[in-house]
Amino acid sequence: KFDSIVPILPLRNVVLYPGILTPVSVGRKSSLKVIKDAMKSGINIGVITQRDEKVDIPNQNDLYNTGIYARIVRQLTMPDGGITVILQGLSRFSVQSAYYEHGIMMANVTVRPDLDYKIADKEFLTVVSSCREIASKLLNSMEDGGKADLIFALKNIQNNMFLINFCCANLPFSVEEKMGLLEADFLINRAYGLLTTLNKHIQLAELRQNIQKRTHEDLSQQQREFFLQQEIRNIQEELGNSSDLEIEEMRKQSYSKKWNETTAKVFDKELSKLERIPTQSPDYNIQLNYLQTMLALPWNEYTE
Repeated sequence: KFDSIVPILPLRNVVLYPGILTPVSVGRKSSLKVIKDAMKSGINIGVITQRDEKVDIPNQNDLYNTGIYARIVRQLTMPDGGITVILQGLSRFSVQSAYYEHGIMMANVTVRPDLDYKIADKEFLTVVSSCREIASKLLNSMEDGGKADLIFALKNIQNNMFLINFCCANLPFSVEEKMGLLEADFLINRAYGLLTTLNKHIQLAELRQNIQKRTHEDLSQQQREFFLQQEIRNIQEELGNSSDLEIEEMRKQSYSKKWNETTAKVFDKELSKLERIPTQSPDYNIQLNYLQTMLALPWNEYTE
């Protein structure tokens, strides 16, 4: 049985789920008092996620309407002196009203348990299986950041209801996405919502990988072209070829031409092309003659 009036621990960027153990850093004086009083009296507390993490003293409008009864499993003092508590989510509740009393937030709440309608059906079991598979795929696509432990847990969780809540709480979703899933009263609806969210994140991960691969390929092509050009120049220098001087002379001549911007870009492009052609190639003389003709023409020069 859960109390209808509970002390509230507001959370920033953390969403608790029924049955799930979650470490929470506690820093605010009011939050420390909630933890201290609850551990002393052995009562459960209420945990509600803030809509805006920047608010230091939240009121009811700054909190989501759905919260979780939680049991304080353990309190830890970290090396830096900070306090972390391990909380276990118990059951959901809806907030009717919230107010401050003796420096801590209290709330009138109504129990809102998860509904297990259809959880024995093949439909639910199939959705759970798909969630397990896609969640593992999503974690494998991520850089290592504790994902090995999550993948191990996913493979070994046997309780389907716990698996759904575990994924909702621990996968890299936004607070808004996690709260949207928590709002679902029926577990089968939460499972479908989880599957939809997983598919969206998988698509984003695949798109991100494709962009990175394409960028890497483009960079590799540019690097190959650069090295090839350098090799051509080195070979030409070893052969004692004076083409570089000739090309540089044409570039200087182009600065004095009265052609428009478009023509200048064409000339620069063709001159760069000439630099890449080996002097022994028949194409070299063709390209050279083309550029010399461009320079010889009287661009925007008139006789009286």
